[in-house]
Amino acid sequence: MRHSSSFKYVGVVGGRDIEPGVHKKVLGYVKSAKRLGFLADAYLPTSQSGLGHFKVACHSLVFSPDILIVRSNEIFQILLLPIYALRRLRRQITIIDVPTPVRAAEAEIKGKTESGIQSFLRRALMRLVLPISYWPVNAVIQYSDESYWYSFGVRHKTLLMGNGVDLDLEKKRCNEPPWPSNDLRLLGVARIKYWHGYDHVIRAIAKWHESNSSSFGIVFIVVGDGPELEVLKKLASELGVGARIQFEGTAHGSALDQYYETAHIGVASLGLARKDLLISSELKKREYLARGLPFIWIGEDPDFSATCDVAINLPSESVEEALLSFFRSLEGGLAVPHSATAREYAEQYLSYDVKLRQILRFVGYK
Repeated sequence: MRHSSSFKYVGVVGGRDIEPGVHKKVLGYVKSAKRLGFLADAYLPTSQSGLGHFKVACHSLVFSPDILIVRSNEIFQILLLPIYALRRLRRQITIIDVPTPVRAAEAEIKGKTESGIQSFLRRALMRLVLPISYWPVNAVIQYSDESYWYSFGVRHKTLLMGNGVDLDLEKKRCNEPPWPSNDLRLLGVARIKYWHGYDHVIRAIAKWHESNSSSFGIVFIVVGDGPELEVLKKLASELGVGARIQFEGTAHGSALDQYYETAHIGVASLGLARKDLLISSELKKREYLARGLPFIWIGEDPDFSATCDVAINLPSESVEEALLSFFRSLEGGLAVPHSATAREYAEQYLSYDVKLRQILRFVGYK
């Protein structure tokens, strides 16, 4: 690498308390860029209004780094279109990071309770602005499958890849519970939304405990808050498994560490089909493995095969039956992967150093 080269990640995001995963991601890329010899930093205004996006555009123009990664801001991309074109003329590299496919964002807008005309205008503006705004850039990073409309003219320069993890921040847990055990301890850490599918876990646990022949019980530890939290609490109570579902609220630092150290298996999103996603690349999956916690999940991910030992892929046809089948396999002698194995996978395939090298190779940066 040329040590005089500059690298910058820009985008409008929520505060660290609202979107901690995004901030960790950006910090991870900046640290990796520095390790690779770049002069690297980030600019992340938290204003979600047009002013925040205008600040990003001005900052990108004034500082004009050799490599610029921009977190996609959908309709506000039009503000950056002239800057992308200018950078292309200067032979500077511009990369758009699309955290969620635009088609999924459009579907979410359509499903919201805002007025029909307001929803229509927003979606029409998105279709007008995108993907034209991406045409001058060098690469578009996607973590799931995009529609043909929003891929028009950029499919040849789209990199489908998995998210990374900052191994310096996500330390391997110091302890892990033994297995077999009287209880299988599942852990879900999230700002809980309907597409996490935690309701499937609660229903499967209720069915599991209806049988008196099970050789172990199941405890589900839910760490975090979110719009779906009260729904899950009500469901657990109605199904009579309130004592088996531990809602612990938000936790950080050593308080969060203790939950990881007592868990056997992490729970990634089990309901992504609810927002029409087949392929996903959740940050939480990577954090689980970096911590040394294997996890269960549904769908497809660029970083995990269907037979990966530490990322246990469940069939998506009937989620609750898939969970019960998984529990029965543990009862039949299936081993829970060790922490060291999970951490080694993260080190080999998921670090931001690995991800950034992949991006640089894709854009042909020497």
